[in-house]
Amino acid sequence: MVCITGDGGAGYHLADIETAVRYRLPVVIIVMNNSALAFEYHEQKYRWKGNVVAEANDFGHVDFAAAGIALGARGARVTNREEFAAAVAVAMKASDPFVIDVVIDKEAFPPVTNFDAVMERKL
Repeated sequence: MVCITGDGGAGYHLADIETAVRYRLPVVIIVMNNSALAFEYHEQKYRWKGNVVAEANDFGHVDFAAAGIALGARGARVTNREEFAAAVAVAMKASDPFVIDVVIDKEAFPPVTNFDAVMERKL
C-alpha cells in the first residue's frame, strides 16, 4: 500500500504512522515536502494576484523521514530522482511502515486541473 501526500497532510496525520508501526502495516508513505501549504500558496500567488500570506503557508524545514523513524517506522529523505528510486525500491520490500521524505521546490506545480485553467490564461 502506498500513500502519497504533501507535507501539510502528513503533518495532520503524523500520529497515524505510530498506529501503522504498532499494527506492522507494510505501508509506504511518500511525503512531497516543500515546507509549505503549496496549494494555498499557489492559489494566492496565481489566482489572487500575488497576495501571498507567507505566515499562513510556510512551514519550518521538517524532516518527515526522521519523524517517521522517531515513531518506529523506517525512513529516507531524498532530494533527487536517483535517491527517490533507490528509496522506493527499499520501501516496497519493507514489511513495516516506511516514510520517504521527498524534498521538492515550493514552486513545483501539482497536477491540479483547477490550476491548469488559471495558468493557461496567464500564458
